[in-house]
Amino acid sequence: MLASYYASRPGPAAHVAGLERAATLVPENWRYFLELGQILAAFGEYAEAIARYRKAIANYPACAVCWMSLAEAQAALGQDPSEAIENAVATGRSHPTTRLRAATLYAMLGRDQEAGREFAAAQRGIGEGGDDLYDTLHRLYTADFLVDHVFVGEDLIRYFGFVLQHRPLADARVVWARAARDGVEIRDWQRVAYSKSLLRSGQVHEAWEARFAGGPAAAASVLDGDFEQVKDNKPFGWYLTPGDGVLAEVASCDDCLDGERALHLVFDGKHNPHYAGVWQDVAVEPGAAYLLRGNAKAEHITSASGPRVAVRGIARHVSGGGAGGDCGLWAAGPEWKLASAWREFRIEFRVPAGCEGIRVLVTRASTDQFNKFLGGELWIDAVSLTEAAAGG
Repeated sequence: MLASYYASRPGPAAHVAGLERAATLVPENWRYFLELGQILAAFGEYAEAIARYRKAIANYPACAVCWMSLAEAQAALGQDPSEAIENAVATGRSHPTTRLRAATLYAMLGRDQEAGREFAAAQRGIGEGGDDLYDTLHRLYTADFLVDHVFVGEDLIRYFGFVLQHRPLADARVVWARAARDGVEIRDWQRVAYSKSLLRSGQVHEAWEARFAGGPAAAASVLDGDFEQVKDNKPFGWYLTPGDGVLAEVASCDDCLDGERALHLVFDGKHNPHYAGVWQDVAVEPGAAYLLRGNAKAEHITSASGPRVAVRGIARHVSGGGAGGDCGLWAAGPEWKLASAWREFRIEFRVPAGCEGIRVLVTRASTDQFNKFLGGELWIDAVSLTEAAAGG
């Protein structure tokens, strides 16, 4: 009790003196020597700290934190801390904090191989939610180093989740390539997120391959063009978003041309929307010619500016923003007005050299004309994309 009293005295000087007195009274208590060494090390008294750490270890050889503190003090004095680090790891193998301290010290010493090994062990101990560790690692090393020396298997998957949310696309590419090389199965949400990042940068082919790796979807094809079973293939496939006075849905119809369902847009007649809320992106080949075709039916569309189907090019490289940077391609079908039975539309276009993808969209431009409010309904079905014959 007397030793505990001295060891808990407040104030730096009194606390050090108290710990010295407590260690004298109960020399077998290794904790007094450890705490005393840590205080001395904090004030730069590394030689004195080392002496205290060694006394703590003499009383408790399995003290991982004692060995690690000894290693750090030795390194501060320019001494070789190898033996102390190895003993710290051996006695604290299951302690993430010890492994992290060992990794950090190895990194400070320029011993990257050992640092990678210990960072990997620390990451496995921390498990999910190790963003602070990942941030620290990226301040020290590149993504290439980390996938070579730190992350493998399930560790690589967790690290990929962090990279997708917090690191640039270049790092995500490194992790993706390593996962593919090692046969590591990426989680579906990560596959989708990676594809979205690629698509935002205009890398349509790479995004398509990442999203449908090992799947049946072929490039240069409209997904779910018959609208019978619209699947969630994001970031590809149909996006149906409402607008001011516009409802977009897939609905049943008695006279659908391809099955029992079709795309259905309803305009309330009270708005003058500038709308492009129905779309999907498709990977295509630069320089190739294509034909987009489909069928549409108009019902009482009342406006000087009607809706239409169009094709817009997606540039290879876009800085920030969403996918679909301008690459000089815009091709539109006819405007749908008044009422008409099912009728085929065709849009022929050639992909400029600067494009590797297209956006197929349903769009309507706002107008300043007198009959500007858009009302009525539009049905679209049997949409397909095919490569045009040579010379076409």
